[in-house]
Amino acid sequence: GGLIGLTRGHGIAVDRDGMIYVVGETFRDIFPTVNSIESSPGGSVDVFVTKIDPRTDELIYSTRLGGAGIEKGLSIALDDDGRAYVTGSTGSDDFPTANPFQSNFGGGSGAIGDAFVAVLSVDGSELVYSTYLGGSDDDVATGIAVDQHGVAVVTGETRSTDFPLQTPLQEVFGGGIADAFVTALDPYESALTFSTYVGGSGDDVGMAIAVDSTGYVYLTGETTSSNFKTFRPWQARIAGGISDAFVAKLELDGSAFVYSTYLGGADSDRGLGITADASGHAYVTGRTDSTNFPTTNRVVQPVAAGAGDVFVTKFNPPGSALVYSTYLG
Repeated sequence: GGLIGLTRGHGIAVDRDGMIYVVGETFRDIFPTVNSIESSPGGSVDVFVTKIDPRTDELIYSTRLGGAGIEKGLSIALDDDGRAYVTGSTGSDDFPTANPFQSNFGGGSGAIGDAFVAVLSVDGSELVYSTYLGGSDDDVATGIAVDQHGVAVVTGETRSTDFPLQTPLQEVFGGGIADAFVTALDPYESALTFSTYVGGSGDDVGMAIAVDSTGYVYLTGETTSSNFKTFRPWQARIAGGISDAFVAKLELDGSAFVYSTYLGGADSDRGLGITADASGHAYVTGRTDSTNFPTTNRVVQPVAAGAGDVFVTKFNPPGSALVYSTYLG
């Protein structure tokens, strides 16, 4: 059926009871809805958020979310009570908002437009919170995490020189087509805790974000900038090729980097996923085309297998050493 029947899942989360939550985009007029915020399509492409009981395959809830334009749901996280936090992009000037930090569409193309952050009630039937997040050019959020107080931290890429900022580590757009951003948003205060650009004179994209139990924020993505903002880096310079991955650890209030570093070899490298343990180790995964991607001894696969491999890298808490780093491919 081409695009008419297409549905894509982009993010997944699991709660303490084993319930599965999926976010994505749907082109389908007949997408299954249960306890839905919106039962009918808002536009040609909407966000969907679905909660599934894997023991029975029952839909606990399944909802559409969108305006008259094009929306994509790209990442999902859960708070301790089971509320779903979702983020992505919206090209609609009528995207549904609730107690928003930013109530109006900032701008950009209809295909991308602004980032959004939305929080669903536990039963999925209403929006606890929903806001635009963006400037006058294209902005998209690709990763979201939630701390123990319900504060959402979001990353992605922005092409806006007027992206919303709050006590930023980097006050100005770095250059190129896009910068990464990190934004911490308290939905219960409808306010930004902090918001900053992260990028140099090339192109920079935040792909994934995490928060540990003590409140540190972990970020990974991709940069083509030779002057990417580093701090106490494990790898101080871009290694070559088109791009390197980057990894950064921030204080939750955004006041400082614990570390910020390149991670890559002589070809293209992208950080695509990140998590952290209770001790503050960062675990990063992504794709590398480099045959000299940094690896450590006694790992599963110390050398590249082909044209493009997965990598998995673990940093120590201060970011000064690799606990391990391996190819998978």
